[in-house]
Amino acid sequence: MRFESLNVRIHSRRTFLRRGSAAVTGLMLGSCQSDNPSATVSSKEVAPISTNEEFYAVWYRGAPADIQLEQWRLSIQRLGTVVAELDWDTISSMKPESIELTLQCIESRPGLERMNNAIWSGLPLDLILAEAGIEIDGGSYIRFGCADEYSLALPIADMERPIWLLWAMNGELLPSQHGYPLRAIIPDRMGWMNPKQITEIDFIDDPFIPHWVDEVTAWLEEQGITMDTGERSMSYQLQALIVDSHDIVLVDEGQRVQILGKAFAGSDPVVNVEVSTDGGACWECAELTYSPGPDRWTLWRFDWTPDCVGTFDIEVRCQTASGMVTDPDAPLNHIPWAGGMSIEIQVS
Repeated sequence: MRFESLNVRIHSRRTFLRRGSAAVTGLMLGSCQSDNPSATVSSKEVAPISTNEEFYAVWYRGAPADIQLEQWRLSIQRLGTVVAELDWDTISSMKPESIELTLQCIESRPGLERMNNAIWSGLPLDLILAEAGIEIDGGSYIRFGCADEYSLALPIADMERPIWLLWAMNGELLPSQHGYPLRAIIPDRMGWMNPKQITEIDFIDDPFIPHWVDEVTAWLEEQGITMDTGERSMSYQLQALIVDSHDIVLVDEGQRVQILGKAFAGSDPVVNVEVSTDGGACWECAELTYSPGPDRWTLWRFDWTPDCVGTFDIEVRCQTASGMVTDPDAPLNHIPWAGGMSIEIQVS
């Protein structure tokens, strides 16, 4: 059978259940990925490494600050007192290391797919301080100050992973929208915990509440969005998205539907992805097209041959190496969203 067109609508699994579709619960299947190199590939694929232009960017004040390199300084402080200042020549003279890391915005959810992957270059903070001969005595928190007035602090005791200070992205100096000239990425921490255009790093003793928290919380409430606080708002949650759902394509001269997606849970890599085409009654394994391990996204593809024209409820669920599974009832107006995306496809 050859199909002529598709119409796609995003909605939640709760919509399926209200319409009377089967409610299916239980654990994921065992390991089911089929990395088949002979599978059909459409002209539209998700590249494992996102370009600098397509990588999502969110800013506190709406746009990056205008920074002149000759005037920029990184101020290293202890309790607000400057211990040392590093200029751009000092930072850029250090030999960088490269690391592949995925970033996901806390707002990422169906319809707002803010998750991308890149090769970053720089050094862990402790190595930069050591190379610059800077010693810090004490401190329970690290406070970051940024050129756009953004700020946040992280408890040092929770930093099991290194804080990376980065000045290049995919082989180029950081573009302004991604934190030029220096940004931080902390593996396993949500995007909003990774400051850009850093100008200050202060080692402090007491908890620090950024001035923008109430402002952002109030704005979210105006949008009808609720947000978790505490650890759940800082660390990555399991999320499975269908990519560009409104651009889902027909392949094999209109005989099949190809669905592409991405899934991520920080240091707990996604190892299985399943898709249902009947609202959760039956599940099939998706092909994992890129599954490099911790701290990087898993990309997947699902080629589906409908047996007739009509309307189909499509659901995605996935599982991590530790056994964590997506929440089938995650509400779309709550962040961080930790679910598997659901859509409706009309095939004609």
